[in-house]
Amino acid sequence: MNTVKPFVKWLGGKTQLLPTIREIMPANYRRYFEPFVGGGALFFDLRPADAVINDINPALINTYQQLKKNAVLVNQQLRLLDEAISDLGEPYFYEVRSLFNEKMKRKEYDSQLAAIFIFLSKHSFNGLYRQNRRGEYNSPSNHQTGPSTPEEILVADGNVLRETEILCKDFEEALETASCDDFVFLDSPYVPLKETTFDRYTANGFSTEDHERLAHVFRDLDQRGCHCMLTNHNTDFIHSLYHDFHIREVSVRRAINSDGAHRRGTEVIITND
Repeated sequence: MNTVKPFVKWLGGKTQLLPTIREIMPANYRRYFEPFVGGGALFFDLRPADAVINDINPALINTYQQLKKNAVLVNQQLRLLDEAISDLGEPYFYEVRSLFNEKMKRKEYDSQLAAIFIFLSKHSFNGLYRQNRRGEYNSPSNHQTGPSTPEEILVADGNVLRETEILCKDFEEALETASCDDFVFLDSPYVPLKETTFDRYTANGFSTEDHERLAHVFRDLDQRGCHCMLTNHNTDFIHSLYHDFHIREVSVRRAINSDGAHRRGTEVIITND
């Protein structure tokens, strides 16, 4: 059994696109860069020997860092949470969620926070990490009291992360050292299909100006000789930003959608090679 896989479910994760991405990505590259790593579906699938991963979400990045440092300790903390919710039921979820927000306000980035982060992701509705405008985690319970991510996955992920550089910066800063023959995978928050589409991965969101800046960075990386790949919704705006690159349309399932008729759509994979 493959025990290397994402330790959390992440909105916009690329698991279903992995076969297509593998088909069109470069066969050989030097370093791997992923500045919007999220759940790391592609990273954990490739397991690159020399990688730089980044995300602006400090709780997520703390979890990566703690798994790299001591996955066994994170697992021990997680099992305590699992045992407690098994005994105390759903109300315990909200106690842990409050503790998470308190620790985040105090910037207590430790193994307990990492365990809480994984626990909440497994016991939140649709596995969705969501923040309100005050930056507080506010996803409701999914009413489940079963165990979280298995120990073997946490340990295997920690082993993959051992030689990985893990950053928590703006994406442009995280890519400063990317150079010729590096592979850069850009899976930013998507442009909304309509104004009500959920796109608040962090309290600050990802603006139209951020997407324009990302397109500028894509062109800069292309000039540096990097192999670039970017994913997003199939919209006119995205086509206009990357009109001079290779744009491939792909069909996808959209699991988080209240209307079953709209649970399929198209996305784009954009490359410079």
